[in-house]
Amino acid sequence: MAVAAGRAVARAVRVAADLTLHDTAAGRIYAAYGGVYIGVAIVWLWAVDRIRPTAWDVAGAAIALIGMSVIAFQPRV
Repeated sequence: MAVAAGRAVARAVRVAADLTLHDTAAGRIYAAYGGVYIGVAIVWLWAVDRIRPTAWDVAGAAIALIGMSVIAFQPRV
């Protein structure tokens, strides 16, 4: 169990380090990743855990994805 947790932490650190290598500001990349993560977490709740998301779950994920879209798809100047 501890080995699996250690691998998960190492993987997360690697992903975070890889996100900083992008041309765009790292904060925007983290925001995009966070929005997608929240959306996938709700899908996981439904598909894997077999728990139907509440309206609050769906609304929260939608707000996060809309916020991520505003940040990620802003006009480039």
